[in-house]
Amino acid sequence: MESKRPYLVEDLSCPVCQDIFKSPVMLTCSHSVCKECLTQFWESKGVRECPLCRKRSSNDPPLLNLILKNVCEAFLHERSSETLLCSRHNRKLELYCLEDNEPVCLVCRDSEKHQQHNFSPISEIAAGLREKVMAKLQAQKNNMKDIQDFKLACNKMAEHITRQVLLAEQNMKEEFEKLHQFLREEQAARIAALRQEEEMQARMMNLKIEDAITDILEFTERIRDTEQDLASDDAFVVLIYGEFS
Repeated sequence: MESKRPYLVEDLSCPVCQDIFKSPVMLTCSHSVCKECLTQFWESKGVRECPLCRKRSSNDPPLLNLILKNVCEAFLHERSSETLLCSRHNRKLELYCLEDNEPVCLVCRDSEKHQQHNFSPISEIAAGLREKVMAKLQAQKNNMKDIQDFKLACNKMAEHITRQVLLAEQNMKEEFEKLHQFLREEQAARIAALRQEEEMQARMMNLKIEDAITDILEFTERIRDTEQDLASDDAFVVLIYGEFS
């Protein structure tokens, strides 16, 4: 049976619970989510952000997407009112043939094809199938919740790691700055000691140089006096320097 619906189920499904929207609200990023799903997501996440694009939402309560709500309600009403008919007899399919594993109408039950076959009300078969499918669907929802919880835990761990790295980086910078400051102070102290040693050595050398100059002046004066004496009268030389004979 060909559907006349203008929408796909995916277009009318909440991105969080994957069911047809119930009371859809529109976020500032234009994405829509079930109001209950959004509330639970925000409570578990601790941040008001879109479950799809992670964009932060405003603090104002999100508005009801009335157009989408009406479309979803019309879709559900249309789907619930549809009745599949027997392709051979154009009658409602009320029974299920247990031998051929197919739904049939009352006329099919009495036909030659289904003679001596066993039947069950199709409502009972559908109820059993719904129960099995719902159990699998619930398991999938539980798995999805586990995955969401795991993802949330991973996000928290990633944030924790980032904070720890930033803290370690800050501590490392502070320690290196202390080390650099110590080295600068040590360098300044050693240079000051070197300058002091240099000044002391320079004063000592200046004193020695002054003593040497004094000695040179004294020797120069003695040499000049001796030369003058030697240039004097012979008798004066003998008288003055006779002790050297």
